[in-house]
Amino acid sequence: MSSLGYLKPLGLDMYVAAFDDEGFEDATLLDDANLDMLTNEMKMKSGHARKLLKYLEKQGILATTDSNVSSFRFVYAYLRYVNRSVAYV
Repeated sequence: MSSLGYLKPLGLDMYVAAFDDEGFEDATLLDDANLDMLTNEMKMKSGHARKLLKYLEKQGILATTDSNVSSFRFVYAYLRYVNRSVAYV
């Protein structure tokens, strides 16, 4: 198995060796990828990394932001509780 399958259609096949060397032959292993990881650890150009992240997001591979949503809801509820006179949208 090789990362060629998901990198080549994006025009990012120049990174196949790097991704395969790091064990990312399967795109699902990039579920926690971010711009910093791709540019610093995988040595991708920023634009290329963004293209890959958009692909991963579109494919539903990136880890969901449920934890971020949950954190927001918690903070929102706390602020409403503490400051009941403030109306939040």
